[in-house]
Amino acid sequence: MADKHDYSFFGQKTGLILSSSSRSQPHFFFKCVKKKPDDSWEKLKSGEGKTVKISLEEMAMIKSVLEGRLKEWSTFHKREEITTTISFKWDDVKLIVAVGDYFKPLAGAQVEIMKYLIAHLFEEKIAHATTLPSPAMTEKEGQESPDQKRSSRTRGEEVRVEGKNAQLKIKGVMTGETDKAVMIQFRGGKESWIPKSTIHSEYDGGRLAEQEFLIDEWVLKKNDLILSKA
Repeated sequence: MADKHDYSFFGQKTGLILSSSSRSQPHFFFKCVKKKPDDSWEKLKSGEGKTVKISLEEMAMIKSVLEGRLKEWSTFHKREEITTTISFKWDDVKLIVAVGDYFKPLAGAQVEIMKYLIAHLFEEKIAHATTLPSPAMTEKEGQESPDQKRSSRTRGEEVRVEGKNAQLKIKGVMTGETDKAVMIQFRGGKESWIPKSTIHSEYDGGRLAEQEFLIDEWVLKKNDLILSKA
């Protein structure tokens, strides 16, 4: 069984990419791009396009629309004062997927593939991304135990020191980008905005899978993303 899934639904003017980096994470991503006036496509790695994270609950509602139990469903995401509407709606035999001002109609084989992917991902993530609480829970209900906190962080695979600045190689999936920072989802499941000035390696903003980043150690510690050395 594959751990990662990526599939692109492209039309003449709009592309919709479904990406799941791990079956053990209760979400996946929709990435949208448009054709520009010069007939070139927006580039995710250049900060163009739109990326949204779809939660397990939202996945269940999308599944209901795809299976015909609902005619339409919509929600919205808000990040840094920017609101993005997401909707799935049947229009006769076509399915209209809208993410902000990106509209992608699906029909025929594309609809069937979307149905299969969502059903498969939902079943897969229900099985692997939902677990019972750890026996090591602290007395305060819902509070993370020290072991759980450590599991959400990771160790850098290699340390390189240049002058006074320690840098760590660490793997993650890039899920967003602005002019000054990139959003990275790390192996422990945490996401954080990392300033571009603290990243000292080449990275591919259009890549929908795990890649390696060389990042200043101080910013990883500041965001509680790495374990202290033993």
